Amino acid sequence: MPNNLVICSDKFLRTKAPWKIDDSLMGQLKHDHMVVTFDSSLYDGNYDQLRKDIAKPIKKLISKYEFQYIVFIGIGEDCQLAYSLYVDSDIDLDTVFLVNNPFDTNLYNSIFNHCAIYNLYTKPELSNRYFEGAEANQYIKTRIPAHMSNRVALEISGLLMYDRYCVDYFTPVESQLVTL
Repeated sequence: MPNNLVICSDKFLRTKAPWKIDDSLMGQLKHDHMVVTFDSSLYDGNYDQLRKDIAKPIKKLISKYEFQYIVFIGIGEDCQLAYSLYVDSDIDLDTVFLVNNPFDTNLYNSIFNHCAIYNLYTKPELSNRYFEGAEANQYIKTRIPAHMSNRVALEISGLLMYDRYCVDYFTPVESQLVTL
């Protein structure tokens, strides 16, 4: 059974180039993770309803299995779910990755003391979204969108593995993919 639960925006796991699957985020998380995905495009911006729909199955997984880490990875507008899952649904996140977060950093003040936040951005205009106290505030230069970038995927998996989990490799337990 995988040791870690990753709640991830579906955008990150789609790849247009199957020959690059090992360098994509799904390829990087293929060991030692239960990956739960959500598709925010089905909700037309109604993030409160999305949170309600995904919180119950996530809580069921957390109560059924014992995870060492619960990680949230969001991109763009999906980043707001980290806050609402933690505050409104009482899901204890250990680690939050915000990629191209468009929201004011004050939104996340209530979760700063309880989890590690990694702020990654691929658009230079988002450099003003600096998080005081974040584990990383990092600009990743890429020509393609962040959700398709292998650089972003490799950076996320590297930060997870070396900085957050403090391991040199993921345990070779096959990951499970759960689509909500």
